[in-house]
Amino acid sequence: MPKKPFFVKDLDRRRLARNRALCRKAGVNNGPLLDACIIDVAVIGAKAAQVFVNAVNNPVAVGNAPYGNGAASAGRPLVTQ
Repeated sequence: MPKKPFFVKDLDRRRLARNRALCRKAGVNNGPLLDACIIDVAVIGAKAAQVFVNAVNNPVAVGNAPYGNGAASAGRPLVTQ
């Protein structure tokens, strides 16, 4: 796990390109879900991209609820539409 929060812009170019390709292969092409997928693949691994397959609607933002509260404690992303 990372020691501090990081974002897509914090990944080196090689890792960013690899993770973006994995997410696009899984069908995640644009917006906040693509960013969330790229980060999840960086932290969890390539299989994390499968969580985003067939996601409905493109949300305005994607984040995590505090642990012990809802979606994040169940291992699911919190999606705001």
